[in-house]
Amino acid sequence: MVRQDVVSGGSLKRALVNRVPIALSSGDRVDSGSLGWLALRRRARTYGVIAIAPTSEGGTMAVRFTAESTGRPISELGVYVDGLPVLRAAERRVLGAEGSSLTRTVNVPSGGGAIRVEAESAQALGVDESLALAWRESGNPRPPGTLWVVAIGVGHFENASGALRALPFATNDASELAKAIAAQKGKVFADTRTIVLVDNSRSPSLRPSKANILAQLRQLEQMNPEDTVIVFLASHGLTDTAEYYFLTQDAAASDVRKVVAAQSGRTRLPMGAVPSLLSSTEVIAVLRRLPGRRVLILDTCHAAALASSDPYSLIKRSASAELAVVSAARGDQSSYDAPNQPHGIFTLAMIHALTDPALAPRGRVTLRGAFESALPEVEAMLRQLREHTRDPVRRAGIKQTPVISAPGVLESSVLGMK
Repeated sequence: MVRQDVVSGGSLKRALVNRVPIALSSGDRVDSGSLGWLALRRRARTYGVIAIAPTSEGGTMAVRFTAESTGRPISELGVYVDGLPVLRAAERRVLGAEGSSLTRTVNVPSGGGAIRVEAESAQALGVDESLALAWRESGNPRPPGTLWVVAIGVGHFENASGALRALPFATNDASELAKAIAAQKGKVFADTRTIVLVDNSRSPSLRPSKANILAQLRQLEQMNPEDTVIVFLASHGLTDTAEYYFLTQDAAASDVRKVVAAQSGRTRLPMGAVPSLLSSTEVIAVLRRLPGRRVLILDTCHAAALASSDPYSLIKRSASAELAVVSAARGDQSSYDAPNQPHGIFTLAMIHALTDPALAPRGRVTLRGAFESALPEVEAMLRQLREHTRDPVRRAGIKQTPVISAPGVLESSVLGMK
């Protein structure tokens, strides 16, 4: 197997306001009272936070903001507290007259750092940041959130069996990782909700076709700001010069060949050219609209003869969308199956990192902690493979380097308790 990495990329640079009052720029100033409103007055701006205030509900604050379009209508809004999105999917949408000018007040989880508001149109993104006032919270703390898991394993390709070899362990990877994560119910999370899409599902709606995968991802729009979602995908993966494609159960052989040809010719396919493949753009478009913590784990692979991977295309998109992306290997490396076990090496190591107390101290397991705990086991299994490989050239080529790209606030996300 060749399981792709998608690495690196940038994110918006933000100047965090760390004390008040403070001059932001000519004509802009933040003024604060002890426990009252924090008013941010803007001159000649078309968007901005108007006020922030505590609410009677413990652990929340009210953020009032305005946005006005000077060109294309505003289509979506985003509000972030300490880097985490807090608007539910339905709250992000802007319809009708609001597309030209709007003023809204939303209640969000309180935080001691930056509040960021984004107003997005088809061609532009307006961003405003200010400081959340620190106040003494009253009432009960917010309850722990729900852990959502969508685990996808594609091992057989109905319409492209001649172009793609089967992946016998993809189904098992998805099922077992989902089971390990679902066991965290009642430990860190109030509840866990698990959806597994695999080839052998008895329910047609839970087989990993493109339509089914997108339908299940859209179910995540029920998420709340305190929730966490992990989307895991094991399959083949292909890329042209700019787009990354997940191969679903109903991927067409003709579309696979188009991507391979585009990469060989160093060209980018036009949008919609390979409709049977699930693009990273489509996946990110769903995930970026969700509140809470979003984690995407990839154990994708493609036959080495088909194409090589672009290590940048997906992470570039995810960085701007505030997602964490974990990949089983660098894009220029193969990813291997575990010796004598029905799993990919990386997925097996991550399962152990979440469940085996011998791999890390007991206690809360963060995303970064699980990733770091998995690395020694990945290397140990690679050594086993090298020891049983006679050909010196092939033996020297057995390398696999898992990759994580995530903002610090997501690296510290708690995934479980051991």
